[in-house]
Amino acid sequence: AILSYAGKLRDGKLIGKLDLGELGLRALPEAVLELNSLTNLRLDNNRLKSLPDDISKLDRLEIMSLSGCSRLTALPIKMGRITSLTKLYFDNVPLVTPPSVVLQWDVPDVMDYLLRFD
Repeated sequence: AILSYAGKLRDGKLIGKLDLGELGLRALPEAVLELNSLTNLRLDNNRLKSLPDDISKLDRLEIMSLSGCSRLTALPIKMGRITSLTKLYFDNVPLVTPPSVVLQWDVPDVMDYLLRFD
């Protein structure tokens, strides 16, 4: 599994897409935050309770999937700095922050909402 993970990180750096779904992650690995060319990040069905504020380092991210991360209850405020994000998937994620009414908006508007509190 470690070799697979290392290979995924290498591929993420090269092609801008990283699939870390179904790995049982409890936290986002620091190494992921160094992949500043990342445009697509899939974290589906992990045990994440939170995302780090430094997720904002991924400023080229366009697509992010958190579906099935059933322990995740909030998106970090600093995530609003990712102005390139156009698609955010969060099926079966019990988010409280931002509120469900905000999560129905278009993704750039959700990011603007988060940014207001930064």
